[in-house]
This record gives sequence, structure tokens and C-alpha cells, in this order.
Amino acid sequence: MSERELPPIYPWELAPPTETSEMIKRVAWAICDAGMAWLQEMDAKRQNLEWADVPDEVFARAAVEAMREPTGEMVVAIEAKAEERYRAAPDMQRFYGDDLWRAGIDEALK
Repeated sequence: MSERELPPIYPWELAPPTETSEMIKRVAWAICDAGMAWLQEMDAKRQNLEWADVPDEVFARAAVEAMREPTGEMVVAIEAKAEERYRAAPDMQRFYGDDLWRAGIDEALK
């Protein structure tokens, strides 16, 4: 993902850069992009819309869609969790979807 400039409605001085995971950045940009797209689409029909007018579902859908593809760090965490499960019970099925998903999400939230 290439570096983007912050939009003028969000001054750099208000949010100094911090170390953030790739997934958090991906979700944040998806939410901003979805909100701006909704506002632009609706502004063509009606004037004076604000960020607070964007339905929560627009933001939620954008966040979930952004998380569809795992980051490299998430894949490593998921594989480590799968290996841990396999070592604990080699005769059982290696993959436990919910546990692996949480491991990946935990890594994304670091």
C-alpha cells in the first residue's frame, strides 16, 4: 500500500504519526474513503451533508471489506497458532477457524 497524503479536513498536527499496524491503516483508510464516497454521492442529491450523516453501516461494511485479505503479519500469526494447535493435538484436525481468525485479528490490533 502506498503512502497517502492526509486529507485537508484532518490536519497532520492534530494526529502526530505513530507506529500503526498495516491492517489498522488499511481499515482507517477504507472507512475514510467510504465516508467520503457516500458524502460525494449524496451531495449530488442533497446539500449540506456532514460526516455525522453517513450511516454507521457504510463505515462498518468498509471496515469488514478492508479486513478481507490478511496482512503478512496476520498470516504468520495464524500459521503459528495452527502449528501450536497441531503440536498440542496432532491426531485432531489442524485448523480451528475461529481460533486462527482471532490470532490474525490479535496480530492486526498490535
